[in-house]
Amino acid sequence: MKLAFLLCLFLICTCIGVSQDFTTIHAFQYWGTLQTPVEKMIFLNGFTNGFFAGSRTSAFLSFDECLENNLTTVQAIAMVDKYYKENPEKWNLPLGNGIVLALIVKGGPCAGKDPWK
Repeated sequence: MKLAFLLCLFLICTCIGVSQDFTTIHAFQYWGTLQTPVEKMIFLNGFTNGFFAGSRTSAFLSFDECLENNLTTVQAIAMVDKYYKENPEKWNLPLGNGIVLALIVKGGPCAGKDPWK
């Protein structure tokens, strides 16, 4: 009985470990799996909080200021949705890169605010 319990526990832990690869950087294609505006809002808020927690270069700060002053969360989600739909060739990019590219798109309120320059 103990052996069966330990075997089940081992299998459960192994399956959890295999199915949750925390080292994976998701591709921009992941954005398409977010179905509701609430899911997208939560994801985008988490992304921007993490993104801006790291760097303090002037380019990052300029991009951050632009987002804070020129875009609502609803507008940012709409921009990422539009960019995602119009650029399927970019779905293989890292998710963060796709989001930033959507938010600095030419003609948008944060055009030219590339945080990586």
